[in-house]
Amino acid sequence: MIDFFPIEHIASSSKRKFGICDRPAPAADKAYIAENEGQDWIAVVDNHYQIKVNFVPIDHCIELRKENGKMDNRCDGCLFYEDAIIFVELKQRGGKDNYWIKEGEKTIAFHYQIF
Repeated sequence: MIDFFPIEHIASSSKRKFGICDRPAPAADKAYIAENEGQDWIAVVDNHYQIKVNFVPIDHCIELRKENGKMDNRCDGCLFYEDAIIFVELKQRGGKDNYWIKEGEKTIAFHYQIF
């Protein structure tokens, strides 16, 4: 069974607003949360009730392998709090079509299947 919640990689925030950051491709670093607003924010979390929200990076942190042993696609991370889990896939727009959206949807759907 895959451990999606390795304690050593979990970060938390109770701020009203914080960001999720990830380096552009081909990044080798894991995604992370940042409480100080800045240019590194790719997504913004609106934590209206200022509850403790946890974030665990999945890409570059948790190994998900295909049957042939090769690394499978992994989403960037996962937000979780109380009884909610939200998989996060950060994408840069590319081209004139919506291919990047479809790829992100497939990655998120994959994680829900194995979770």
